[in-house]
Amino acid sequence: MKQTKRIIISIIAGVLLFVLIMGIERKAINYTPMANVVWSVGTTNRKDPLDPANFMLKAVPVTQVTNDSVRTMEELEGMYAKEVVLPDEALKKSRTATKADIHGFSLDEGYIEYGLSFERLEDAVGGKLRKDDIIDIIQTTTTTGSDPIIETKSLIENVKIVDARSSGGISIDREDTATPANIILLGLSPENALILENVKSSSKLKLVRKDDASKTGVYENKKVQNGVVK
Repeated sequence: MKQTKRIIISIIAGVLLFVLIMGIERKAINYTPMANVVWSVGTTNRKDPLDPANFMLKAVPVTQVTNDSVRTMEELEGMYAKEVVLPDEALKKSRTATKADIHGFSLDEGYIEYGLSFERLEDAVGGKLRKDDIIDIIQTTTTTGSDPIIETKSLIENVKIVDARSSGGISIDREDTATPANIILLGLSPENALILENVKSSSKLKLVRKDDASKTGVYENKKVQNGVVK
């Protein structure tokens, strides 16, 4: 009788052990490694600071985590949105930037961006122009007639370059001394933007970087037609 009881207990124990092992194996098979990422729970508009109130940590499968993923809330500090971030999406590093890097943040209040593109890629006027350079815009006009009069005057002074971009539209770092600027974006008051818009197709404009002007006093001539510097 005792022997029978032992056999029954052994069988029950074996069944329980089998069930336990199967359960563990099933969990192992179904287990998905998870990792935390920063997840948007509110709308963040372009150029707005990344407010921690609009984000949370969310566990997602590690297969969804990349080097571009923002992993900690601390990474939001001092950062801004390059584009609109909508609720219920993971935040990517490529969609964030510091205030200094956000295009247009260096504009003074009430100023707007005004773009001029260089048609030829060469050592541009006033040297290789870069973001935060200060330039003067010099206007030269020539009257028509048998005795044309050439007049040169300072059109707009102390203009700040908001961004300088290559032919591919990529912002050029100030330390990059080799890449010529193909597009420059100026920070202008609406009034000065209108002045430039009205004269750009009929005048020769000379753009000069201030520190170069102070050293050489020479202005490079570039004719601007329909917003394209030639």
